[in-house]
Amino acid sequence: MVIRAIPGLSGNELWQVRVFVGPDAMGNVTGVVTVGSGTRPDDMAAGARLLGYPETAFVRQDAGSVHVTSYSPYERLRLCTQTLLATEHVLRSRRTSGAKLLAGTDVGEVPVRRYEDMAYVVLTGERTRVRAAHSRLPLDGVVHDDALVVDTGRSRSYVNLSADTLEAVWLDPAAVLSYCAAEGVSGICLVARLDNAVRLRVFTTSLAGAEDVATGGAAGGLPAFLAATGGGSRRPVLVRQGHGTALTRGELHVRPLDGAEVAVGGRVVAVSTGRLDPCRLP
Repeated sequence: MVIRAIPGLSGNELWQVRVFVGPDAMGNVTGVVTVGSGTRPDDMAAGARLLGYPETAFVRQDAGSVHVTSYSPYERLRLCTQTLLATEHVLRSRRTSGAKLLAGTDVGEVPVRRYEDMAYVVLTGERTRVRAAHSRLPLDGVVHDDALVVDTGRSRSYVNLSADTLEAVWLDPAAVLSYCAAEGVSGICLVARLDNAVRLRVFTTSLAGAEDVATGGAAGGLPAFLAATGGGSRRPVLVRQGHGTALTRGELHVRPLDGAEVAVGGRVVAVSTGRLDPCRLP
């Protein structure tokens, strides 16, 4: 696979993988690009826009350390579970990562560990902050509970809906962005409890207000949200995210750990590898 040139990234290695794959979910397409210490943030942002993946990891390896800088086509992501899982898969396939990966990110070092046959990102050991939302959700005509804001490194608003309502709702991207700006959050999470799983739909600023197929950070906030709304437990949670066909759905696994830590994992499948074309853009 060859992708047309991106200034500052020409000739760099590129992997395309799918993260959060399940029996009925194709997961989120994710890019992993190798970079050097001199790669500029502007080049990474331009690369993420041109590649067009929901999230792209720009991975730098120095003297045994790994640093992951994450971008969507629209913004830099201080912490992204999807790109960390993609990076772990690529490094392990190249035999440059063992059973554990400690990845540098914009919020500090984040562990990625394997439990059984799946990789998990371990989110903060600090107590997850939960507060009441103050702004009105763009859910006119929809019966819903009061929203709560959960902060797992990126703040999001969560609200419980019935399963039927969750499947039927559509949010206008412009209304999502307006709400998120007013509330100071990065997304809206619609939640419905099922017998054996949690249904989740996420509309996010990282996709300009559009719906995401799979959002690890949003899934990681579910234990705190469920506990705050009377449905919490210390058991693993299966999260089925997205809407429509398998192409727009993801399957995420959430494991509460000791203390306040939460691990978010998912299956990763490699799709293709190649290099960014050294030719100039027209």
